[in-house]
Amino acid sequence: MVNIFKEFDENLYFSPEYNSDNSTRFLKNIQFPLISQDQLSNLNSPVSIEEISNVIKNLKKKKSDGPDGLPQVFYKLLNTKISPFLTNLFIEILLSGNKLPTSS
Repeated sequence: MVNIFKEFDENLYFSPEYNSDNSTRFLKNIQFPLISQDQLSNLNSPVSIEEISNVIKNLKKKKSDGPDGLPQVFYKLLNTKISPFLTNLFIEILLSGNKLPTSS
């Protein structure tokens, strides 16, 4: 049984038919979609209170709590109070390049 698992594991990511020329050809011919100037402007604009508020309004009901342990109903009930705080938080994170702390 151990040998079966060992052999499976050894062959899991092995592909004898790999051809780097095929990969190079594929990558040269791939066509990525372009975004419009409006989309680019939107992506480069700062996070807004309205954007955060709309995300909170559209949170799905009956979903698991996020990593913060707070249910969506908490955010929906306090949307107008916490949207400005969350907006400032996200802007600070984006500008500083810092990551949110993770729980252990």
